[in-house]
Parts: sequence; structure tokens; C-alpha cells
Amino acid sequence: MVVVPFSVSTMTLPILNTEKHAHSDKDSTELFLAAEEPEEYQAPAFQIKKSETIRITEKEAPVIYEVRLSKEEEHKRLSTKKVLLILPIDYRTDTILPKGLKHYIPPLGMLYIASCIREKGPQVKIFDMQVELEGKVPSDETVRNMLADEKPDFVGIGATIINWDAAVHTMELIHDLFPATKIFVGGPHITALGTKALEKAPHIDFVINGEGEEVAPNLLRESVNNVPEYSRIRGLIYKTSENEYTITGYNMFLRDLNQIPFPAWDLVKLDHYALSPLMQFQPGRSVNMISSRGCVFSCIFCDHGVRGSGWRARSPENVVAEFKYLKSLGIRNVWLVDDLFTVNRKRVQDICKLMVDEKLDMSWSCQARVDCVDELTLKSMKDAGCKLISYGVESGNERVLKIIKKKLDMNKARETIALTKKVGIETRCFFMMGFPTETKAEIEDTLKFALELNPTFITYSISTPLPNTELWDMLQGKMDYDTWSQFNSFGSDKLVYLPDGITQEELTMLWKKAHRQFLLRPSWLFGRIVDGIHNPYNFIRYYKASSAMKLVV
Repeated sequence: MVVVPFSVSTMTLPILNTEKHAHSDKDSTELFLAAEEPEEYQAPAFQIKKSETIRITEKEAPVIYEVRLSKEEEHKRLSTKKVLLILPIDYRTDTILPKGLKHYIPPLGMLYIASCIREKGPQVKIFDMQVELEGKVPSDETVRNMLADEKPDFVGIGATIINWDAAVHTMELIHDLFPATKIFVGGPHITALGTKALEKAPHIDFVINGEGEEVAPNLLRESVNNVPEYSRIRGLIYKTSENEYTITGYNMFLRDLNQIPFPAWDLVKLDHYALSPLMQFQPGRSVNMISSRGCVFSCIFCDHGVRGSGWRARSPENVVAEFKYLKSLGIRNVWLVDDLFTVNRKRVQDICKLMVDEKLDMSWSCQARVDCVDELTLKSMKDAGCKLISYGVESGNERVLKIIKKKLDMNKARETIALTKKVGIETRCFFMMGFPTETKAEIEDTLKFALELNPTFITYSISTPLPNTELWDMLQGKMDYDTWSQFNSFGSDKLVYLPDGITQEELTMLWKKAHRQFLLRPSWLFGRIVDGIHNPYNFIRYYKASSAMKLVV
């Protein structure tokens, strides 16, 4: 390949159809000329300015001419773009927690996307409806007024299964008000459904297929080129004709999580967020944080569509650096939302040692498996400020555990919960009910096992199949639902799936019984009173948390 320096102010070249292309350095400022040009081609001619780069490659046939911007010109154009990221209202906000007990968790994924986009130059704002509207279902007028003030070039929407209906309606409002505004959507739900979701949401311009920290900025970078070629961006789905879509593949998971900038916390109102009372261990601000992505296990109910089934982790130094940054923002409570924080115990111990050395004095909680901790790791976590560990137990019946591929040893669960309490860390256990073929007697086994383990808190949910899970595939043709908002594992007017031999009324009553049975035990109440005497703030936490949970009683 001959490299010819680009030294003319303007030139005119014919350009070929660029549906196929070879990936090249986007920041190149040279003209790459193929050794042999095609003898025949039909394509329009257009002006190439000095700020642009022309690439001609023979890696794919036919020869492809690509027009790219210089790095300087690209940044100049991007700096004029306005991006608005919207988190539609979660309909559960008003139905689960009463006034005074509501807690809004920061939109961590959106904050990561915002920080990555902002690094490339565009102006970015976040509109978290649950916070901005104080949990009220927004009126069309409210959304229109907000959009009219912003006049964004791009709108990014974070979509989950339970806010999908609200997300689609928000897109309709955006399109009606600003038809030229491009809409891109990301999140586990649309990643799982792909083109099927697009069929119900015609106003989506781009779907981010997988993790978005690289895809979203690349989408914006491509948009400012004179002739955008979105097909070059891996991890996009977009409509090319009335009934056809282009899928550029699935965005491969980021291997080096250290390269991602910290979330753009300055774009949200930190004082308006709060974690569940369970994770509010001391007065002060509280946020969520992630130190690793993915999981090495294969439970049938878990969706690994965005974060992946493999496990990737940030370095201990990078994790503790973010803890220090959060402390500078007044954060005192952190919930590590890793699928499985303790996969690598040596890494956990290294993180904890650094936290102790830095004297952070921050409280935090995490999620783990009962077979992924030991006494040394637990003591390290305790010394570093860990106050609570949530363990996924799911069932107290051996047959059900095998069905859901939990691969959990019940005796190990007993040992680990006891050891965690001995070290001085609070415990929460997750349980589920309503799995395929599960009987009422087997659900009762789970309720008994929960009482036997006697964690500080429990969380019961009803098994709900999610797209892109083995459970979803298993139950094809057996689910009954009208809208995605029914996919609520904490109770719904109409459950999407019921095991044979169990009615919705029976399953709902078992779910309520589980909470009532656990929370109203004299031993549990007495234990919380004793804890509250030693730490009055704990009494407030327990009261708020139990009050919220007793809504199901």
C-alpha cells in the first residue's frame, strides 16, 4: 500500500458504496491509496476538505473510499452537539414504597455513558425522571417542556424490562416534538430483544447492542462526518429500510475496565438519591458503585446479556481511587452492585488493605455467594468498612436448586451465614419462589430454611423469566402477559408465569407469608432492638427497612 501525504486544500474524488469496509485508524490525516484502483465503478463525486481524511483500501472488494474527519475537526463538530440522557420513570416507584420510604438509586450505567461521551466533546445532561419528578408519573406536557428547553441533537434512553412501556411513550413524545433528534437506546432489555424491540418502538434510530461505554461515543463521532458510515461501529442495530435492519454485531465486552472514566456524578443531584435503608449505615450521601462485571456461574434466571457471563474486574488501585473520589463528594455509604464481588478473594483482600491504609472510614455493602468467601476474606472486609453482605441462596430445596442450576451446598450456606455474623457483618439472603415445577411444599421448605439461616434481613421475590435467560427459553409458550410492566418480581396484578398446581392467589399469599413469618418473630424483633441500643442509627435503618418490607404483609 502506498501512503500519499494529504497536502492539498481541496480535491474531488469519486466514492464507492461503503456498505462494507475495513476498520482503520480514525485519527489518521493521510491519504491511503490502493496499489490498484478498480477499473470500473459508479459513484458520485464530492468535495474533500483539508480537515478531512480519505482512505482507500484493498482489504475488501470492491475498493472502498472512506471520508473521515481529522481529530481536530471531529472534536470541533462534536463540541456543538447536545446529548440528553433520559431514564424513564419506573412505574413501581409509587406502588412499592410509601411516601417517606422511597429511595432512588442513581442510574449508574447512564452516568458511565455520560462520562465517556463527554470525554469526546459533546455537551451532556441527564434527566432522571424518578428524581426530577419525585416519583410521580410524568405528564406529556412535563416531558415536552423539558425537551423544549434542551433542544438535544441526540437523546439516549436507558431501558429496563419494567420501564420499557414508559420508555416507548417517551420516545413518541421526543419524535413528535423534535423529529430530527436522533434517539439511541441501551440497556439489558433491548439488548436481549434486539430487532423485536424495534418492531414495537419505530422511533428508535439506534440500539446499543451490549455495553455502551465505547459504542455511544463512537456513534456520536460517526454522526458528525459528512458521510456517516454507522456500519463501521460494532454493537449497533438500526433500521435500513421499512422492514430491514442492519446489525453490526455484538459489542465485545470491555476487558480493561480501568480505562473507563468514573461516572459523571456532577450531572445528577446527589442529595436526591438514597439507597435502601439496609445500605444506609451512617448519615450522609449514598450511591452505588461497580468494581467488576459479569459472573462465572450459570443460574437459569440470570441475564448476562450486557455485563456478560465472563468475569472482568477493575484493579484494586482503581477501585480504591474511586472510593476516595466518592468520599470527596460527601459519600459515606456505597453499595457495590457487582454480580459477584468476591470471585477473586485475593483481589478483595487487596482492595480492603488499601482502604484500611487510606483510612477512608466509609461504609459499604456487596453481593456474594456462600461458597466464595472465607474467614480471612470476611475479616478483611469487616476491617475495611463492609457492613452487609447479600447472599443469593434462592431456595431451601435441593431439587429446586438443581433445576435452577444454582450449584449451592445448603450446609455451606449454613456455615457461611454463621461465619459472617460471627465476624460482625450483617447478612441478607435472597430467596425466590415460583420456579418451573416447584410445588407449594418445596416453597415451604424455602421458608423454613430462611428461618434456620436467620440472616439479618431477607428479600423474597417471585421467579420472573427475563429475556435472554435460560429460564425464558424454558418457558416459551407458557407465559401469559400483556405488557412488559408485568415482569415485576416483587408482586404484580398479574404474574406472567405460574408453576403447575399453584394459583396466583396461592403464590402471592406464600410470598406475603414469607415476609410476615420472618419479620414478626420475637427473636428477630428483640435482636434489632438490641442492635439499636448499641447504635441508635441502626434502629432507624431497621425500622425503615422492615416497614417497607411489611407492605407485602
